[in-house]
Amino acid sequence: MEQRICEVEGTYNIPRVDFSAFSKVSVPEKFKMPDFKKYDGTSNPVQHVQMYQAGMNKYVANGPLMVRTFQASLKDAVMKWYTYYKICSTKDWEKAANEFIGHFSFNLDVATTKEDPEQAEMKKGETIKRYATGWRNVASQLKLVPLERELMRLFVSTLSQAMQSCILGTTAISFSHLIAMVEEVESGPKKGT
Repeated sequence: MEQRICEVEGTYNIPRVDFSAFSKVSVPEKFKMPDFKKYDGTSNPVQHVQMYQAGMNKYVANGPLMVRTFQASLKDAVMKWYTYYKICSTKDWEKAANEFIGHFSFNLDVATTKEDPEQAEMKKGETIKRYATGWRNVASQLKLVPLERELMRLFVSTLSQAMQSCILGTTAISFSHLIAMVEEVESGPKKGT
């Protein structure tokens, strides 16, 4: 009867948590966990490990602490991976980091191509400055970054037809100058011009 109640209530087969790995960690006095950007499995794992190590630079020699606190920089499916493969049971930070990088290395193969900045679109309500910053960040990930003139041409080609018409015939001397010109056009209707 008790087994049937457990099955109905959903408490049957709850996995036990192994706390032994955590009891072996030597946490330094006055240790304060840094805030980390959470890795969701969609970006470069090498960069994530580097950022994590930079935040934990005082403790890199403490392998068990590095391994146990790494989970604070993970979320969603990546956290499930960390738990499922019992990464926390290792004491070797380098081994854990390499397992992490190896598992998420498919993100290293997803290179930004010229089509990515070409196909970008400005979102409704997005300011030109925010759009240009995001667009430039994507363009900077190209293996062969085009010359600034080509970048400016690519950027203009992603703008709305109305915006392109307004800046047609103007000459920008740099990408930042082009953005200033487009901002001026963008703010024109707001100013009543």
